[in-house]
Amino acid sequence: MSLFLIIMDEITIWADSFAIITQNMGGFGVLLFIVMYIVVVQFFIPITPFTLAAGALYGWWGILIAYSGAVSAALVGFLLARTSLRQKIQKFCEKRPLAKAIDNVLEKGGFRLVLLVRLSGILPFTVQNYCFGLSKVEGRSYFFATLIGLVPGAVIKVWIGKVGMDALHMNDFYGFLQIGMLVIALLISFVMLIYVGKLAIRELRLAGVLDA
Repeated sequence: MSLFLIIMDEITIWADSFAIITQNMGGFGVLLFIVMYIVVVQFFIPITPFTLAAGALYGWWGILIAYSGAVSAALVGFLLARTSLRQKIQKFCEKRPLAKAIDNVLEKGGFRLVLLVRLSGILPFTVQNYCFGLSKVEGRSYFFATLIGLVPGAVIKVWIGKVGMDALHMNDFYGFLQIGMLVIALLISFVMLIYVGKLAIRELRLAGVLDA
């Protein structure tokens, strides 16, 4: 656990530093940020620090930036799993029973299942992309389910990043107000994840992906 926290701390520092650099580069910096977003996802690097950094430095525009990066990264991972990296990714996913179970039922309800997995987060984001790429799910179903399923995470994490940055640059009264908003954002995020997670797990059990 301590090693994980150390790694996450280093990733967060790196993400913040990179976001600050790109912020000073205008439109090209935004494009560079999205490209980096795409790259780190393919290497199993958590993207939450990048999403928070997008909210802290770009404000509400960070939603569009982070969302574009996440959707693009999901499409790249999906295509890699269906083309050049298929064999290597297949060996990786074969070691994960849940990923194999998902593949077995994807033909029955591709869009619905992809959406539920996206919302529930029962698999890491990179693993989702690769395993869906290996599966029999149609590209169209994957694309539209991903478009919808990534919205809540992008909005909430960017909101948290923005409110956190705002709190640091306000006077005492407005600082406390922003901190209060940050707490509310965290509570909403927590409640939403629990609710959606339970709903998704229930549906996945009905679909035969999870044991009852």
